[in-house]
Amino acid sequence: KLNTISDEHKKTIVTNVNDKMSIVNQRRVEFWKKVLAKLEDILNRVKNKGTDLKSSGKDTTSLDAAVASASAQISIAKTAVDTQKAKNYIINIASGSALRINVGAAISGEQSDLRGVYQTIIDAHKAVSNAIKILRQLSGGTK
Repeated sequence: KLNTISDEHKKTIVTNVNDKMSIVNQRRVEFWKKVLAKLEDILNRVKNKGTDLKSSGKDTTSLDAAVASASAQISIAKTAVDTQKAKNYIINIASGSALRINVGAAISGEQSDLRGVYQTIIDAHKAVSNAIKILRQLSGGTK
């Protein structure tokens, strides 16, 4: 539908914006995958330390629940990131006169989706932080 735009400058801008949206989505997804991998690594270390505490005779039911919750939040965030990766944002061009509105709507839609995924990552981070906090309380120090 890019052919419906008569102004070459506008065509170039729309093409550049569309490409930029794709690049932004790809970069964010790759960054979030790295963040989630780090959170999983941290959670695995918390699990291992919890196992050590359990073998030494401490009650780790609260830690086990926090680890399970954090693991579930990480899974939710991974699903959201994978869903975001599959999304492809295309600017719908109805007419040359409504071009600004159409481009703005596409950008707003992508930003809204990215904010939603980011929120799931924040939730996963908070859950892992909670597990770490409980581990510290159980170990009786600031390890």
